[in-house]
Amino acid sequence: LPQRTMVSRELRAGENWTVHTHPVDWLTNGTRTQAALFVLAANAPTSSSPTLNKTILNSTHENITTYPQDVANGDGDVVTNVTDWRVNGSSIAVLNLPFDHDVRDGARGLVFDYSSHRNNGTLGSARGSGTIPRWTSEGRVGGAFVFDGINDRINVSRSVSLNLTGGMSVSFWLNLRSSSLYKIIFAKGQQSGDVGYGCGDPSGFSTIIVCWYRTSAGVVYATGINRPSFDSWNHIVMTYDGTTTVRMYLNGSDVGDSAYGGSHQGASADLEIGGSVGETGSDLNATLDEFRIYNRTLTPEQVDRIFLDENR
Repeated sequence: LPQRTMVSRELRAGENWTVHTHPVDWLTNGTRTQAALFVLAANAPTSSSPTLNKTILNSTHENITTYPQDVANGDGDVVTNVTDWRVNGSSIAVLNLPFDHDVRDGARGLVFDYSSHRNNGTLGSARGSGTIPRWTSEGRVGGAFVFDGINDRINVSRSVSLNLTGGMSVSFWLNLRSSSLYKIIFAKGQQSGDVGYGCGDPSGFSTIIVCWYRTSAGVVYATGINRPSFDSWNHIVMTYDGTTTVRMYLNGSDVGDSAYGGSHQGASADLEIGGSVGETGSDLNATLDEFRIYNRTLTPEQVDRIFLDENR
């Protein structure tokens, strides 16, 4: 006789599930039988304290490297190690979204920010149903979110820690799909009005990726990079030095900078990943992974190191 299955995505820890079966022929109903099951929570992965090593001495001319230790999972699930670097107890990333946690609907929880600032995101937008990006286990590092190019969003509520006006950097992995144009990768505020910072192709022609900042002199666009190849992972970083220069990197290499006058102005708006608040037709058609915003200007050496560490 055919079996019947309830998939794991329907189960919640602590629920009592029963199944009732009725043998039925063309003439009569047989006696009902049942079986019960208590749903246990999945085992959380474990690890011991990581090692943090310098090459020789604890001096500023040496790299420091962390090594995870004794990582295990009793369920046999794939485990990734999320890293969050902190100085004097505070994360240098004001937003650290590795997208490794399998969250597929708004009721299941938040898109977790692993920084000390806890700027957790939520799936979907105020535009209603059908705006939730699809989680996939096939990210560049662990999981990722797939944006459909129609209306998918991850929303990060406004906070003081994200309203950056000094040196800053944004790092992410992008896999563009060739089936349609992409537009805005992320934006804090709209391109007109309450503009903060963002990245994408505001022209809508899908030929370049640029990043922008709002300054006291107006909205300034960085030197763009040619659109990365379709259907492959590319690492993109933009940095702002806090005074005049916006720089962009592709796969660890510096691809250009723009200098401008005027101080960088913050924006009070939410941060939208996958498009821009209030701007129709700006929806991203791509897979996005390892999304981070830093409250400092990453050096070219650090940008290259992130690319090498995550490109394994």
